[in-house]
Amino acid sequence: MNSDRLPNIEWRPIYQDLLRFVTPYRRLLLIVAATALLVGIMMSVRPLIFAPALDVFLPTNSDSASNFQELNLNNIGPTIASILHLNTEDVVSVGVIVAIIFLGFTVAIFVLQKLVTRDSKDKLGNSLAK
Repeated sequence: MNSDRLPNIEWRPIYQDLLRFVTPYRRLLLIVAATALLVGIMMSVRPLIFAPALDVFLPTNSDSASNFQELNLNNIGPTIASILHLNTEDVVSVGVIVAIIFLGFTVAIFVLQKLVTRDSKDKLGNSLAK
């Protein structure tokens, strides 16, 4: 066989075998994939929670965005602070509120990850043991 040519593989039987083995778990796989997507989105949003605190501790001259098109990294802090109705003059309350929201996001992400991994392991283990 020539090393620069790929072998001629018939994919249809491989696909049919894979489909046959995956079909009983399609609902579980869909739930796991959707939850992983949700966790990924939540982990991406989590750093934005610090934006109002950073704006209070390191003041900027930018105003909050009036619509989504005006939103950028320079005004995300004031925008989130105005959405949450935070008094940016009170540094301690902004810090406490941001810390509580960040902790809530972190706990929610942890719980979602644990629920999905525990449920998927339990269901897969139970079905494989049969």
